[in-house]
Amino acid sequence: MEKLSPATDTGRDIKKGIGKQIEKATEPGMLKPSASAHRQTPPGARTILLTVRHESPWKMYKQGYELKFEDFVTVAVGLSPNSGKFAIKNYKRREGEGILDMLDTVRHEKFIRVMEVFEWEQTYFAVFEHVFVSLEQVVACPAYPTERQLVAILAQILEGLCYLSSIGLQHGTLACSNVLLKPSGDIVPANQEYCCAAEEPNTADVRAVGFIAMELMQKYVKDDGAIGIENPNRWPGNSPSVGFLSMTTSAESVTELQQHNLLQRSWRKEDLVLLEELASFSVRRAYRYFD
Repeated sequence: MEKLSPATDTGRDIKKGIGKQIEKATEPGMLKPSASAHRQTPPGARTILLTVRHESPWKMYKQGYELKFEDFVTVAVGLSPNSGKFAIKNYKRREGEGILDMLDTVRHEKFIRVMEVFEWEQTYFAVFEHVFVSLEQVVACPAYPTERQLVAILAQILEGLCYLSSIGLQHGTLACSNVLLKPSGDIVPANQEYCCAAEEPNTADVRAVGFIAMELMQKYVKDDGAIGIENPNRWPGNSPSVGFLSMTTSAESVTELQQHNLLQRSWRKEDLVLLEELASFSVRRAYRYFD
């Protein structure tokens, strides 16, 4: 079986000093509690701390294939007693401290769940729950979301971003390729390990939400990089959806976006289950198979 090489350096700036750096405890495979354990817990946040196992992850998981999101991610099956499928990402040792600190800091139900971390041969391996579909596949599938489905997607994204804002962070690299859609209809952004200190105003995440909404609404982004809809027959200019899209060009925070009247409309995550299913089988994916 092919052995995974360390992940390619992303070149993204991983801010230090967000929370206390994770320290290794004397007992192998365990971590000391970070400072985040003593903060007031925001709604939806998880308080269980990460552990680091100082052994090969391939004693606990069997590699199956690599699936392309922004980068290739290893899809593995858990060996007893870890049943099920998991997504495994690896990081070079030199960026590991910032990665672990951020994974331990960003623990919320509206972000992809990280299960455990391994340190082996100068590489960190983070094990996440496996979610097959991203919004990139939703954009590429033949169906256009209804306004109710659009609200269900945007409301969940903004819930996660507002949580980040409440702890002084921003995502910074949000895109359709790293926002995942579960079969249950839950929306969970990924790549939280690259979150950084929030800027004022937080235009990066606000504009990213605008581009995501535009791609969902018309299946492409405009060549000039502007945010706007070119098909008024599907999305009339006076509709709440277009009004929300326009707001992403001027709003200064994700909290401000969350107050738009579009987000006050009723929705259920179950509104997205058929859209997820269609996107899962109708769009060809890039993959690499371990023979």
